Amino acid sequence: MPLTDVQVRNAKASAAPYELTDGNGMFLLIQPNGAKYWRLSYRFLGKQKTLAFGVYPAVTLATARKKRDEAREQIAAGIVRARRRRKPDGPPRSRRPTRSKR
Repeated sequence: MPLTDVQVRNAKASAAPYELTDGNGMFLLIQPNGAKYWRLSYRFLGKQKTLAFGVYPAVTLATARKKRDEAREQIAAGIVRARRRRKPDGPPRSRRPTRSKR
């Protein structure tokens, strides 16, 4: 059953993290400190993955659902958002071997 805005607003922290599911793999992760994070659980190339959408209330329920639908379309097209967002590594590292002090 889909979440309502009231359920999201009234979700309280507990001793351990827990999830409130919304459907189609999306859930709200509630941490012991009271922080609420939107997540999408999906499978890509046989591996279970999780995609983060943001923190509630900065990302509302409606916005999270819109992001979920967009992400599902990209996943179906073979596009993995986490790979697209990665920044290239910094400058090349020196190939000189390091010496440890003894």
